Amino acid sequence: MLGALAVSLFLSWVQVSSETYIVKSSAGEDRAKRVLRELEHFHKLVGTLVFRYTELPELPIEILLIGDEPAMRELEPEYNGRKVAVAGYYQRGTDRDFIVLSAVRFPRR
Repeated sequence: MLGALAVSLFLSWVQVSSETYIVKSSAGEDRAKRVLRELEHFHKLVGTLVFRYTELPELPIEILLIGDEPAMRELEPEYNGRKVAVAGYYQRGTDRDFIVLSAVRFPRR
């Protein structure tokens, strides 16, 4: 039973990427592409001011776009020992950086 659930969850995720970002999404391909596009626009907008003096990670930043509230609650960051409800957060990793975004809390437009 658990194996079938894991396969079902795995098959419901999509991935889109650019040189700068990898978006893995359980909220569908259209949402993943939109988030990737908006992140690339943001990167270009502030890149000339901020990233010019900042060393960017060698590997693309990995974005997890979470499509359901229960899964997002599992991934929420903790502050003072309690989970904090946020629309997204940045996490520096040992070999790559991550951004976790809620597709539920992140507006559709």
